[in-house]
Amino acid sequence: KSLIPEKTRKALNENFKNLEEKVDFLLNFDPFDEALIDNFSSEYEEDLHNSEVPGNKKRGILIGRTSYLEKLGIGVKFWDYKIYDEIIKKDILLESYVKQHDKVSDFAPKSVNTIRVMTFAYNGSSEIVLAMMRFGNGIENVDNFHKGGMGVLVDVETGCLVGSAVDKDDNIFEEHPYSKIKFDGFKIPNWDIIKKTCLEAALVNSDIHMVGWDVAVTDKGCTFIEGNRRAGWDLPQVLFNRGRKDLMNYCLDKINKNEGTNYKV
Repeated sequence: KSLIPEKTRKALNENFKNLEEKVDFLLNFDPFDEALIDNFSSEYEEDLHNSEVPGNKKRGILIGRTSYLEKLGIGVKFWDYKIYDEIIKKDILLESYVKQHDKVSDFAPKSVNTIRVMTFAYNGSSEIVLAMMRFGNGIENVDNFHKGGMGVLVDVETGCLVGSAVDKDDNIFEEHPYSKIKFDGFKIPNWDIIKKTCLEAALVNSDIHMVGWDVAVTDKGCTFIEGNRRAGWDLPQVLFNRGRKDLMNYCLDKINKNEGTNYKV
């Protein structure tokens, strides 16, 4: 059974034009709530799991970015729902607090630790060409590679982490520096749901062939944080210690074979 209802698929095919604009992304992917995904819930969290997040356990938490132009996790901070009336007067992009799966949170509870799933879609079919998981360093509230986070490869078939994690400065970690949890062999919860969700989402718009999905693991399944039409090549190159043009050429070869073109990178 499809995770995406037919009416949702049709609506997204019409409107899913801009992955880079976060407001459009949230509006277009809100129907994924119908697809067994705990996506952008507005409910208050009774148990925030992380006691260091501002606010007590009976108040909701919102995630805000202070500028639409800031990238790479810059400007992201927690906002207490109690001051919502003040927040909406500011130029802030707000989202509800994502409660990630406990097993994922255990690594670095201050950040939502996401999976970058790179999909290729063409001619009505989609596939995952690479997957990597990112973790915050235990200090920052984001997992971004450019904010001290670290990444590790994911075995696409099994959903298990493979090898050690690496950060932007080429530091290698066999275990997380904050929690001391070993990376290699960790099984990502709900991996089958994550794969199915990304593969279906990749088919929503036939004009976008490659997307880098940022996916958070929840108790029920998963939720999209965002989709990137530039799938992100810095982390793959660091993890493989070489360039990965072969992945782009793999995708282009399929297009060239079908359309008689000669695209190269």
